[in-house]
Amino acid sequence: MQNLALLAKVWGFAKYHHPKVTAWGVNWDYEMFRALPSVLAAPDRGTAAAAMVTWLDRLGTVPACGPCASPPTGAQLPADNVWIGDVATLGAALSDRLQIILRDRPIYPAQRYVSFVPNVGNPDFSAEQRYTALASPDAGYRLLALCRLWNIIKCLFPYRDVMNEDWDGVLREFIPVMMRSMDGDAYRLALIRLIARVHDTHANIWSDLRVQPPSGTSEAPVILRFVENRLVVTDYSHVTLGPATGLKLDRSRALVHDLPGQTFRMLTDSVAYLKLSSVVAANAASYVEQAQGAKVLVIDIRNYPSQFVVFALGGHLVGSAVPFARFTSGDATNPGAFRMSSAVAHTPRTPRFTGSVVILVDEVTQSSAEYTTMAFRVAPGAVVVGSTTAGADGNVSRIPLPGNVEGMISGIGVFYPDGGATQRIGIVPDLVVRPTVAGIRAGRDEVLEAGVSRALGREFRLP
Repeated sequence: MQNLALLAKVWGFAKYHHPKVTAWGVNWDYEMFRALPSVLAAPDRGTAAAAMVTWLDRLGTVPACGPCASPPTGAQLPADNVWIGDVATLGAALSDRLQIILRDRPIYPAQRYVSFVPNVGNPDFSAEQRYTALASPDAGYRLLALCRLWNIIKCLFPYRDVMNEDWDGVLREFIPVMMRSMDGDAYRLALIRLIARVHDTHANIWSDLRVQPPSGTSEAPVILRFVENRLVVTDYSHVTLGPATGLKLDRSRALVHDLPGQTFRMLTDSVAYLKLSSVVAANAASYVEQAQGAKVLVIDIRNYPSQFVVFALGGHLVGSAVPFARFTSGDATNPGAFRMSSAVAHTPRTPRFTGSVVILVDEVTQSSAEYTTMAFRVAPGAVVVGSTTAGADGNVSRIPLPGNVEGMISGIGVFYPDGGATQRIGIVPDLVVRPTVAGIRAGRDEVLEAGVSRALGREFRLP
């Protein structure tokens, strides 16, 4: 197990650093299979390390670089390459080979196995082979899946520093797990267990959720939500079987928590309401124009925006260029290092809403919804009301795996302009308000009412 774990690390390091691999010269999946027999047969660490040296040497001498790459200065997250200098673990020869590969790597505009999406920066893994014919991958392909996913997280996941996992330990733990996962469903479930250890609520094996427990074609005919630390029935997912359970429905909606009905409306003469679950970006100026006489504009993001409105709407909420976020992204030359961008800011637009802005969020506010909340929160006097959001922000990257399996992770880091983090933290409201069972049963929206009451300086109830 120790030797296989070392091979996985060496294979991944060479995959993203060795010029013969990064320059489309070698099928690196197959090279892992070529290295496996001698590593598996090795009676000790020294013999295994020597086998890896022989294997790497078959690639030929690392060509001289010109110009040579260097680590980025001021990286928000530096690459973790200290381990290649551990002579006690690797042996002098293997350590030397890896350090030469690192030292003599050229500047890469792109790599065979990873590129970066233009104007965004999240990694693109579409060059990876899916091996679609393998419904039940054999032991070699299962190990390949582990090595591929593990090294992507190590080298290309922008939030690896907040996983709170011993990632080397996770590799050693999952080698026997993958070896025991003999059939296709067990293999896919093992990958779900592995990606869960990334602690990223974007992350899952989205292609194969059917294997998650409880497995099978049946499902509960009710939809549940935690309210006041109690599990409450908020909807029926089956028109007849739901009521037949005898479980009584508390009055709410299931998957989004905004108000039913129109996208934009005037709740009263003083309060305008806009929900983003059906927002149309082209109508942003119209929404603001209609809200001009109101004292309060409620922007409901207890949902997922139907369209991207960060700039189309955000510019109508500010009177000057106001920064609201910064991003980190990886780079092909320095796998594992992430640079922080300059701040992103709004450009003021007309008409401008000059009243109070109340932004509603809760646990269903995730990803683009969280970024949108950050963008609108900088409006003068804006207040975020509700409960902490999901805590996974940033454009996602898809990870092809053997057996036509596909995972997903957050691909870029999203931060406040001062460098404050959002991953595994979420958007923390200025005013924490959660629904109550009594409020749901009475048909009230206590979060909205509390936010508007604060903005108006007096008690507000929905008509």
